[in-house]
Amino acid sequence: MKLILHVGHNKCGSSTIQSFLKANISKFNNQRIGIVNQFMKISDSDDKNWVQPGMYFHKILFTENKIDIKRDLILLKEEAEIKNLNSIILSDERLSSRSCFNNDKNLLEDISSVFNNIEVIYYIRRQDEYCLSAWQQWGIKQGKSFQEYMIDSYRLKEPDYKLSIEGFKSIFGEHALKVGFINKITLFNENLLSDFISKLGFEDKDFSLVSDANKGIHAGYSDILRRTSKVFESPVDNEIKKLINKNITNSSDIIYSKEKPVIFYSYSNEIMSFYEKDNIEIHNTYFPNYDFNLLFDKNKYKIKSDKEIFEIEIEQLKNLIAIQNDFIFTMIKRNNKNVNTKKTPSIIQRIKSRLR
Repeated sequence: MKLILHVGHNKCGSSTIQSFLKANISKFNNQRIGIVNQFMKISDSDDKNWVQPGMYFHKILFTENKIDIKRDLILLKEEAEIKNLNSIILSDERLSSRSCFNNDKNLLEDISSVFNNIEVIYYIRRQDEYCLSAWQQWGIKQGKSFQEYMIDSYRLKEPDYKLSIEGFKSIFGEHALKVGFINKITLFNENLLSDFISKLGFEDKDFSLVSDANKGIHAGYSDILRRTSKVFESPVDNEIKKLINKNITNSSDIIYSKEKPVIFYSYSNEIMSFYEKDNIEIHNTYFPNYDFNLLFDKNKYKIKSDKEIFEIEIEQLKNLIAIQNDFIFTMIKRNNKNVNTKKTPSIIQRIKSRLR
């Protein structure tokens, strides 16, 4: 029985891969591959409510809940054998968090002790782009500016790809680890899902592809949201994003654009310089066939002049106004529609109503 672990890293396409797994449960089952759900069970083909076992691992890593993971893993393996499966796919980005390597809960060791045939798929990306994406998802909800979030990332060294890679190699063996890089030039068919499918040993035609999931909100608009961070109940509150999706009709291409804030350009070089030693080692081990600067160039986002900064700021301001206008006109149209659909009582109806 082979266990295939997709372990993140977070902000490296995990949500898209998990959406893909959910959309293809039956097709994986046809290949005698089971997909593990939030209950640490094998999902049935018609499981429309599938979620990765994120909260299960969250409880183990970040709470005092007493969960017998070894027992659950043994039951999972037995279930897969009863269903005559060849492999199991378990996907959760928490499995690459530093908590897996820096505590005494032995989560990964327990997995290794139950399954003797394990393959680990791990995706990474440029650390400056990771920091921006993580700030857009979590930092703004804490009211932190990009600079403040970046300083916290330095202090924690988050992300620490090298720590995770060394941990996986130590526990599962170097042969078990497949590392991918989020960049079109390194991904099979220039696509994350095609690359993931290829790492599983299949072809695109065997499955249904899905669109990108969990897209980051426009960086400029994110900076506005962080100034009103009290609207978020917690760093993982997604209700505001749902409201945004519901109330934009013409600017979705802008609000989910890859546009970067000016301050990102100011700190990109510093972030990549901070990680340069780790990146050289990762490059030499896993991506030696690609030029180092194609993946980790610390000057990729270097701004040449004040004029260029000014032009970027003006363009971002225009985009922010476009988003704002979209919200306003969408709500006005919706309100007018609601008013027009309400039937005005006739004179006779109003007279009858008064006589009652």
